[in-house]
Amino acid sequence: MKSLYKKKLIPYILIVIFVVFSTFSLWLPFLANLKEFWGIKLPQGGFEVIEANWDGPLYIISTKTSYNPNNEIFIDPPLGLSAQYYAAHLPLYPLTIKIVANVMSYPKAMLISTLLASALLFCLFYFFIKKHSLTGHPLLLTTLLMFWPRLLIVRSIGSPEPLFLLLVLVSVFLFIEKRFFLASLFGALSVVTKTPGVILFPACGLYFIYDYFKTKKISLSSLWIILIPLSLLGVFQFYNIQLKDFFAYYHTGAVVPITRLFAMFNQNAKWVGTAWLEDIVFIFLLLLSAALVAITNKQKEISPKLMIIGFFMITFLFSLGFVEHRDISRYSLPIVPFAFISLEKFFTDKRFLVACCLVLPAIYLYAINFIASNAAPITNWLPFM
Repeated sequence: MKSLYKKKLIPYILIVIFVVFSTFSLWLPFLANLKEFWGIKLPQGGFEVIEANWDGPLYIISTKTSYNPNNEIFIDPPLGLSAQYYAAHLPLYPLTIKIVANVMSYPKAMLISTLLASALLFCLFYFFIKKHSLTGHPLLLTTLLMFWPRLLIVRSIGSPEPLFLLLVLVSVFLFIEKRFFLASLFGALSVVTKTPGVILFPACGLYFIYDYFKTKKISLSSLWIILIPLSLLGVFQFYNIQLKDFFAYYHTGAVVPITRLFAMFNQNAKWVGTAWLEDIVFIFLLLLSAALVAITNKQKEISPKLMIIGFFMITFLFSLGFVEHRDISRYSLPIVPFAFISLEKFFTDKRFLVACCLVLPAIYLYAINFIASNAAPITNWLPFM
């Protein structure tokens, strides 16, 4: 019995090792304070380059000030940003930083918080896909997900995305298991991490409507999904108390415009600024294909589960289509784990694995180059310590 228990633990131990090793290997050129790596010029500053990567430092200030405009930090605002600006950075991730900061400095606590959320994300991804028999290769699929290029970056710097993806993943799978209260609770927590979590509400609502027309039944427990939008109102009320502005989130100047379909294809837009956008087309093509595969799957055992996943993906993709921002690769991350599930046969094919091994160095070079160019211009670290 004990050996069986140990055997069940092995995949989770391996996942944690893979997460830590892959993150550390990305940090290594910066830890070594190299001037150059494979032709990429690296900023001098050592590990501080990792700690300074956007938007990590902004979450540190949110953590330390609790959005209180009277905090002494705002006497001489770091990076020249007012207290109100930080309302764009929602409070759950700062709360996790504050907890870890009891035993280490805030910059280190920020990174450890991200690392812990990442390890838990991949462990639960493995747990759910194995439990629901969504692939014959759960450990392999989990490992491949770790190296999705944009995900590799956000889980290696100060970022709320791993925590957000974790909460969305748990919410969707609890919804699949018809544990609607817990699904709604985790959905609400995702909203307190990042506002796109509110998309879970229409996604669940659409599925309930579809299920009603199919079965002519509706469960009263489905009403718990109202917790999801209510949590956003809770965040706004918190801002009303701290910043004396219920709509502070919308007054930050940092909220990405939601204008028209495929609004990101506009080089003159504030958050775009380039005409080199072909990668976005491929992102939409891949993720929409994955959503359609999920919705049209005919395998009796997993079809209802993939249908729910497909509804979430379609709803999220539709809203994503209106985002006027260059960084669609980051904004699309909540869909990526579900795309891996939907297209698991493709991702676990031996030919794809060979291609992955050949492209892995390119993924790391992409990540190193990105991190090297994404550091905030911090000249005084005292407010962040």
